[in-house]
Amino acid sequence: MILKNSIATRDSGITAWLQAGVPLKNIAFGLPFYGYAWNLTDPNQHGIFAPASGMAVPLDGSAGYNLIKAYLAENGAPPVFNSTLVMDYSYTGKTWIGYDDRQSITTKVLYAKRKGLLGYFAWNFGIHVNWTLSDALHAHGEHRDTTFPTRR
Repeated sequence: MILKNSIATRDSGITAWLQAGVPLKNIAFGLPFYGYAWNLTDPNQHGIFAPASGMAVPLDGSAGYNLIKAYLAENGAPPVFNSTLVMDYSYTGKTWIGYDDRQSITTKVLYAKRKGLLGYFAWNFGIHVNWTLSDALHAHGEHRDTTFPTRR
């Protein structure tokens, strides 16, 4: 159970499943290959959980990793790695973007292996253009599914 004002982490979620009696070998870890962009209420407050007034891009606020990296480069937005939540974020002006990069993906894959989970899965390959994040999966995983996309 997640209490009000607590930080929900992937580890706390897995711990809750284990406490509920779910075996480790029945738990798979999800890895998003996209992020979400938000409009900050105050550009001077740009950390995790900073107040936001809505999505920064149309529709649902999501963007693929390649678009996020291009945006960061074009706008000089500093990447920030949060080791507690094992995620990355960046900000510029009133735009805040949360996402995973190679470091956070690698950390999460190693966590799943160390815990003895069933495994991990990634989505959305349809917006994953340059294979940067899937290369991080291949560097640390054993892929038994031969349908897993590989770069040739």
